[in-house]
Amino acid sequence: MVPKMHGQFELQNVVDSLRSLHAITKKMREIRLRNGAFWIETPKLVFLLDESGNPNDSFLGVRKESSCLVEEFDAAGK
Repeated sequence: MVPKMHGQFELQNVVDSLRSLHAITKKMREIRLRNGAFWIETPKLVFLLDESGNPNDSFLGVRKESSCLVEEFDAAGK
């Protein structure tokens, strides 16, 4: 299902923008690492909740490239 776009934007505008941001973050990460920053991969523990909101299961989450994109811009803003 394609999400509803608002204003003059089309889905392809969003796709193109995200691809551009992805390319920018890859370059930013490359420069940070070359300048001495280090990369720490930490596992992400995810809890599944029952209908009452109580944890009933857990698993190690997978780090997605979209998370890296957000984290890279977050680091740049600090």
